[in-house]
Amino acid sequence: MGYSHLELFHQQCAKQAEAVALCANNTERLRRAQKIAPDTELFKNELALIKSDLDAVVISSPNFTHVPLALEAIKAGKHVFLEKPVGVTTAECRKLLRASQKSDRILMIGHELRYSPYFAKIKQLIDI
Repeated sequence: MGYSHLELFHQQCAKQAEAVALCANNTERLRRAQKIAPDTELFKNELALIKSDLDAVVISSPNFTHVPLALEAIKAGKHVFLEKPVGVTTAECRKLLRASQKSDRILMIGHELRYSPYFAKIKQLIDI
């Protein structure tokens, strides 16, 4: 999913958002991503990326890492786009919700198709 988000940023949202850093343990994935965003800074450690000078992070790592990384990002003052599932237990989801509510940062969950042009148009027509 991270690759899909990267493509979206650079192909459809270039005026609104820019990926400036990438993090992955898999070298092949990093090379593939750099073909889309060649000027990005590379990180092999998620916490180093989170603590770097970024406005926001996209978390699309393995499910069990979602809440711990999102909590670190919020603590570091970052806006967060978090892939689903939010977490693997109800308790950790509630912990993230509480942390988000105490913060002035945006926590956005990547629900499938919510951001697709097709469903945005349907929503626009319903709102008329």
